[in-house]
Amino acid sequence: MSQYSKLKPRLFILLIALIWAVEAAWVQEYTLSPYFKKWSSWIFSHGVRWALNFLVALLLVQILHRRVLVVLLAASVIFSLTLLTYYQHFHIPLSEQVLFTQVGEATEFSGFVLQLLDFKAVFVLVGAFALKLLLLKRANLRP
Repeated sequence: MSQYSKLKPRLFILLIALIWAVEAAWVQEYTLSPYFKKWSSWIFSHGVRWALNFLVALLLVQILHRRVLVVLLAASVIFSLTLLTYYQHFHIPLSEQVLFTQVGEATEFSGFVLQLLDFKAVFVLVGAFALKLLLLKRANLRP
């Protein structure tokens, strides 16, 4: 087995973790910060959050079985879209208190979700999900 063939799965794992970390940092910053900053200052001022996101994503990609990882990646997209849609509609971050106390209202509200979705965000998140699945398949991780 050549060195390249040994390095290839690791490269795909790193790319999956990097894409996942960037996606998570973008959603976190957009929905948690009251002032969305320019990309350059955002990257430098939140480097610690980026690093933690990357390390957690890298750990999850390495330790989880492929099927569990696919489910987690899909749940991540759904959760991100929920956070973004809530923030764009109400202009406040979705908190744990709101999640626990207003689940009933959320089910009534769910019929209007398609009207509220930002389809650019949907496209980016679903595209990132598809790219992570492609890289996951190419990494040949355990099933």
